[in-house]
Amino acid sequence: HHHPPRKPSKGYYLIFACPIMCAMGILSLVILAIFAPENGECRMNVPQTIRRWGYPVETHNVVTEDGYVLQMHRIPHGKKGGESNSSCRPVILLQHGLEMDSSNWVDNPPDQAAGYVFADAGFDVWMGNVRGNKYGRKHIRHDSGMDAKFWKFSWQDMADRDLPALVNRALKESGMDSLHYVGHSQGSLIMFARLSEDKKLKKQISSFHALAPAVYVANIKGLFARFQWAIPMLRWWNSHSTIGELVPVSLFRLVSASICAHTFSFGICSSILFQVAGPQSQYYNETRTPVYFSHVLSGTSARNVVHWTQMVIDQATRKFDFGSRKKNMAAYKSPTPPIYDFSKVTVPVHIYWGAKDWLVSDEDIERRLIPALNGTTIGSRRKFSDYNHFDFVWGTTAARDVYSPIIYDVKEVEAERLKSSTCTIGLP
Repeated sequence: HHHPPRKPSKGYYLIFACPIMCAMGILSLVILAIFAPENGECRMNVPQTIRRWGYPVETHNVVTEDGYVLQMHRIPHGKKGGESNSSCRPVILLQHGLEMDSSNWVDNPPDQAAGYVFADAGFDVWMGNVRGNKYGRKHIRHDSGMDAKFWKFSWQDMADRDLPALVNRALKESGMDSLHYVGHSQGSLIMFARLSEDKKLKKQISSFHALAPAVYVANIKGLFARFQWAIPMLRWWNSHSTIGELVPVSLFRLVSASICAHTFSFGICSSILFQVAGPQSQYYNETRTPVYFSHVLSGTSARNVVHWTQMVIDQATRKFDFGSRKKNMAAYKSPTPPIYDFSKVTVPVHIYWGAKDWLVSDEDIERRLIPALNGTTIGSRRKFSDYNHFDFVWGTTAARDVYSPIIYDVKEVEAERLKSSTCTIGLP
């Protein structure tokens, strides 16, 4: 009998279709990368960016007590005012958020970016970085590329070890005994966590300005809220994987910077940011999209993200849960990780938040953070009805709405010190 030829099954075509589709995807990315418009800023590191605008810059390598090498970037003074009488310059330390780095503070032009605005206001500006990001990938013993031990950390370790090291270096180099601290998102969380336990640090912080402080994240919305299904996978990854980094950052940056450099993709790329940060902002300068995308996802550990998910699930802010009674007992002498007591923070705190922020909700600030603090320490509360999470660092009006009040508050604190010193320059 002559049988008609059998038609191949759908699976047969799929076997060939997948590699072809993948190859086409990779090819299109390569083409996009080759023909990406030249944007020098996207390829610059922080010191190069600062020099490009004509400001002085220093790089300081700080070693934490457990061996991580963190790069700090300093703008010692503004364009005018020079180096004379540096003892009159208040020291201000700017600390970035999750998956970010010190570039946040210099991503915009000088009239908008915090790093330059504070330098021109007469401050000695220091910008910190934490373990695991682009400027915190070295260790005196472990290799961030090969050694999973490098990645065994969460924000708790940044609070306990990175923060004191950054503060101590800024004070040592400047010759001052205290500084003013500005934290965005995770940058605020680590300072709240550390101040609740560290008596020495309390004396070193003259004022603390918390921008969109991600201290409680029970009411998170947007893209991150939709990733609840991935939590068990993340926990498994953290416990079993020999790779401790969350995302291979260099690969992500290459892809995102290649795609987002094209004008036609500005809308798509910025809408991804808004899915995370909150609805589209009128203060977002779309033409800066390639610069922002070449700096986001600066690197962190899987364990850090697991710690963040624990905060969402527990509806509380406690130390890292190792997932076993035995390990928690060893670390904390308690079967469950202790909750941070923020009523022990005694430094003057100024809180800034946005009603359109999807990561740090109104409710988490007003019903959780503010009541958790000791009321006497809250200096000012500034709520912006139309700010999302990133407007505090990238917004075109942040200099007017956020940095100007900070400058005013810092000058109030510094006025007494300036009276008693031999300052000739004073503050502009």
